[in-house]
Amino acid sequence: LDCGCTAGSINVASVATNVTSRVLECLPCGEGLDCPFSSSVQALLTGQPSSSEQLATRIQSGYFATVKDPLQPFRCRPAPWCPGGMPGTCAGGLKGEPCSFCPDGKSWAGDMCADCGAAAVGLVVAISLALMGVRTAYFYTNSAVTAQATPFKTFQMALGLVANVLQSLALFGLMSAKWPQTFEMASSHLQIFVLDMDGLSLGCLVGGTSSLSYVATALVCPLMLLWLALCHALSQARCFRMWGLEQWKLPLTLNTMGLCLQLGFGTIAAAALKPMMCYKHPNGRYSVFSYPSIFCGDAKHGLLLAFGISSLMVFVVGFLVTCSYAVWELPRWSVKGEHGKVQSFRFCTANFRSDTYGFIVAILCRGLGFAIAVVAGTNVPPAQTAVASLVLIIYLVLQASLRPWKAPAINVADAVFTGILLTLASRSLQVDSETEAEFAESFTVIILMLILFCLASLVLLCVFGMALKFAGANWDKYLSLGGYDNHAARKITQSLKECAKALMEMDDAYLCKEIETMNSYDVRTILNLINILGADFHDVNDPTSNLALAQLSQRASSIGSRVRLAVLNASITQNLEEPDESDDPPTSVALADADPPATPRIASEAVRASETPVPRSDGPSEASDPGEDDDARHWKSHIVHNIL
Repeated sequence: LDCGCTAGSINVASVATNVTSRVLECLPCGEGLDCPFSSSVQALLTGQPSSSEQLATRIQSGYFATVKDPLQPFRCRPAPWCPGGMPGTCAGGLKGEPCSFCPDGKSWAGDMCADCGAAAVGLVVAISLALMGVRTAYFYTNSAVTAQATPFKTFQMALGLVANVLQSLALFGLMSAKWPQTFEMASSHLQIFVLDMDGLSLGCLVGGTSSLSYVATALVCPLMLLWLALCHALSQARCFRMWGLEQWKLPLTLNTMGLCLQLGFGTIAAAALKPMMCYKHPNGRYSVFSYPSIFCGDAKHGLLLAFGISSLMVFVVGFLVTCSYAVWELPRWSVKGEHGKVQSFRFCTANFRSDTYGFIVAILCRGLGFAIAVVAGTNVPPAQTAVASLVLIIYLVLQASLRPWKAPAINVADAVFTGILLTLASRSLQVDSETEAEFAESFTVIILMLILFCLASLVLLCVFGMALKFAGANWDKYLSLGGYDNHAARKITQSLKECAKALMEMDDAYLCKEIETMNSYDVRTILNLINILGADFHDVNDPTSNLALAQLSQRASSIGSRVRLAVLNASITQNLEEPDESDDPPTSVALADADPPATPRIASEAVRASETPVPRSDGPSEASDPGEDDDARHWKSHIVHNIL
């Protein structure tokens, strides 16, 4: 009979003592080792079984161990980079403990390390295209803001939503939860959305050092902002303007920077938190999740933490606080005519309805929440999916309650995508046993196909709307999902006039009593109407605007919070005048050169009507000190005559 250690244990006597193999010193194999009956360290190092009838002792797939210390395995990320077998074995020519980077002069090409060559050229081309795209963004993101989303604007919002969904899928791939193989494969191809640039052959630029790879990743955001600042500075030079280069305006440059940060906020947050994501190896050591060859606590990890914390405080926390402050102050800046400040934060308002632009804070918090979910449960997968699900639930409730996007199609698509991601984040998709594997794999394929179908449908709808607009056909009912037809504006105008006339004939005491008994949602609808009349119908740039409209605008600003389109679209000179310290709106401001777009509120007709003087009906003169009832009658009368 053969004598040997039982299955699940290994004989370490051959390396611990200089004795014959008949002496057994059996120890449990532990995680990462396959130890059949009669396993030994010598058999593990040679890859040969102890006898012809025995299975070979080996390192499991997804784990790595050095020849020097074969009984202390490391867990690999991604798992296919460590095929297992004999100690020291890596896939595709990778190096490191565990396998995680290519030798100098090579880059990962999908299944093996390949010479840089054309990959380096591709990296240079990708960087050049990115710089050109960031510069071009200045011209496409600073167009006139309209109350209604045009087909092109809806298409821009759809692209932003697509990028947000792909970011979320990439962040799911960073979780340590055990996902079905189909999802892991799909997520691995989306890691560029969390600034994992191994697929772009970043190693050809910085070498095979993991710490330099992260430093290059952390510098992407500040270099992008510096590039925009350089483009702005060059546009101010007289020699470049002589060559036809358009002079950039500082508020619009700041707006472009803000939009780039907003679109990549989740990516920036995840990249900043990467050094804080440490996972545990079976041997008790900890590695940085995205850079397994860097062990938590050593000098290289300290370098990563320094860059990560700096990026977190400046570009994540700092940007979130700045946007929150701007959202709080935008109504006051709008009323006071501080056009430079308002236009610097157009990215907060351009895609949302005038009374829900604060939703930008919810979008930023969602991106940060996802990144925190990945960090908080690096070694506890259920914690990751639980936090991610909570973030998605809160976001979905806010989105469904506010419907913040200007385009109804984007509101529906955002809710659908969030619901799908919530399903994907649920713990039921994790493969915890072999009996669940087949169902989870099939269900994940269905989820990914549904996401792809929804993305394609949304893009096609936007393209269809743009085609109808260029053809001069009616596109409104398609992008608004049949909820509104712009050609009904005249009917709505007539109905408003009739309603205003009926309200003017009602007794104030009766109106007050009826409002007190109304449902709170109906009262909110009335307040929104007053805000619309005061903020959008009242043109703060019209010097002939009378006192009544100004009072209505200030009343509306005190009831709600809207940002005026006239201020968002005001033309900004390089030397802005100092804003008036009073709360009164400015008497005039230069309008944008672009023709104002048609809106369902017929703003142009309102401006023309306001230029015609209309005698005041029963009420005190402007020089008198009217009471509250007379004042209310005063501005209600002018709503009817001067606006409608």
